[in-house]
Amino acid sequence: MQGILGVLFSLVGIAIAWYALGSVRWEALMRRPADGPARVLRLIIAILLGMQLASFFMNYLNDTMWLRHMNSPTVKPSGTVPYNSKA
Repeated sequence: MQGILGVLFSLVGIAIAWYALGSVRWEALMRRPADGPARVLRLIIAILLGMQLASFFMNYLNDTMWLRHMNSPTVKPSGTVPYNSKA
């Protein structure tokens, strides 16, 4: 389940980053912003930012899932879950 969520978060993060990069004035940064290399650069930047955004949300999701188990009596004070020999 986490694999599917990771892929979905990554794709959504890249799409959000691509949308956000649309408001950047590329002509102020590059000579020919409509050329192929400039578009590839935008894509690479969108992938990098999108993956960071997806990583943030995945970490947030994992941490909130872990918080549900913090008050459980099976959790040791050190934060480690004891080994369950019945599983």
